[in-house]
Amino acid sequence: MNAGRARVDPPHAGRPGKSSGMVGGNGDGEYGPGAIILGQVFWERSVRAVEVCYVSILHRGVIARALEQFASERDRIQPMLARNHNLEQKKARRPSRGERVAKILRERSIFAKTSKEFLNEVITHGTTRVFMPGDRIIEQGTDGSTMFILSVGTANVVMEQTDETAGRPTRTLTNVGALTHGSVFGELVMLGVQSRRTASIVAGTVCCTWEVSQSKTLGILDRHPMERANFLKLVEEHLGKQAAQRIIYHPLFSDFHQQFRTFLGVNSERKFYFPNETIMKQGAVGDSLFMLNLGVATMELNSQHVMQVKGGAYFGINAMFPGGFREKQRYPLTVVAESMCQVLLVTKAMYQHALLKYSDMRDIARALEEEEKVKLQRQLDSFTTLLHRRRNLRCIIEALRGSVQTKRSADMAQVEHRRQLENIFAAWYALRQRTADLRRDQEEMRAANDSRIEAWLTRRRDQLELVRPRRDMKRLIAHNLKSRGPLKLAKALPTPPLTARL
Repeated sequence: MNAGRARVDPPHAGRPGKSSGMVGGNGDGEYGPGAIILGQVFWERSVRAVEVCYVSILHRGVIARALEQFASERDRIQPMLARNHNLEQKKARRPSRGERVAKILRERSIFAKTSKEFLNEVITHGTTRVFMPGDRIIEQGTDGSTMFILSVGTANVVMEQTDETAGRPTRTLTNVGALTHGSVFGELVMLGVQSRRTASIVAGTVCCTWEVSQSKTLGILDRHPMERANFLKLVEEHLGKQAAQRIIYHPLFSDFHQQFRTFLGVNSERKFYFPNETIMKQGAVGDSLFMLNLGVATMELNSQHVMQVKGGAYFGINAMFPGGFREKQRYPLTVVAESMCQVLLVTKAMYQHALLKYSDMRDIARALEEEEKVKLQRQLDSFTTLLHRRRNLRCIIEALRGSVQTKRSADMAQVEHRRQLENIFAAWYALRQRTADLRRDQEEMRAANDSRIEAWLTRRRDQLELVRPRRDMKRLIAHNLKSRGPLKLAKALPTPPLTARL
């Protein structure tokens, strides 16, 4: 409050009186210049102006950003905002922020066996985030690449479900738990084990969190091989039961019976790859099918990017098929992990063992082999065509760029020539796009016309069938009138079934 006086009324009926949330009063309920009234007071009491007042309204978002940027002021101001936290009143020496975060991390199983140097690097690269009550720290169903460490405040774990009631979407929020000081959440998404947030975290009070990004953590893991191995082991334990389901229910093996698919899923090998690690290398000799269970990877042909793949994609299947029991195949493509990836490997030996154990699946295996060989050849042809077109377009652009580059001393004719070449190239590209659009429109029009003609012919045949008995009767009557001899009788029509009339 900058100027004027205001009075705070007694609490509403049914609400207990509280003196917190107001600073600078004179004891009789009036507040003058310099007084601070927090927003929570307006939920419990009414504030009325006694005279003309000039006040400054500070939005909670501004407070949160200020607390994030000015760390030295955070510890002094935050206890006033978070009424349940009075940590400064203790006379004992408070541990430093780094010590508090390190203690919190060591209480989590994923950081329990890490070295002090590793934790120091994680803390150094963390970012302080402040959330006001009601703010969503993370939202269910969204992508993410960071984890949070709750250092001050409390938050609620909320599950959201959207249904339709009377044609209108209805969102139901269910509180499934609470997080207090020291909680860590979002670590599985940060490591790439989960692709989306499985629940929403909503701040219950003013929350101060420590946010750590995936890129920073993965870089730290590269410098600490022991912690990296421990992380991989924990991730593998978390995803152990989910890996087999990918193979058991994958469309690639849908024609095989349940026992065969379960055998492959249970005995498949699991491997994890960090970003920028090579999963499969073009030209390398191998005997395994690679199936991407989690993560994102890129496919390369001749060191050029051709496609991005996600969970469920498979590659290297030609190496799994029998070309002789001991003969190994060369992989036609290179696959590089973009994020942390879990890959399932089905070796040729295991595939052959499954066929020996379930001999009735050999015909299906031969059909699958033929189908996948054709599909692989088509994929390689399309990739080769794509690279060829990309190379030609690059040559055209480089030729145009090289031919139109001029020096500063070039005359106006050369500048005009460059503009003409650029306009020609732009016109050629636009014509190519227009031609492709016209071809696509013609194909769609042809398909629509074919469907209309077929529908008209069907209706015409149905109409002829309806009038055929009458037409045959007219012809029979005309024949009997014109000819002598015994009359010809009409063929008996099938009697329609009797139906009860109500």
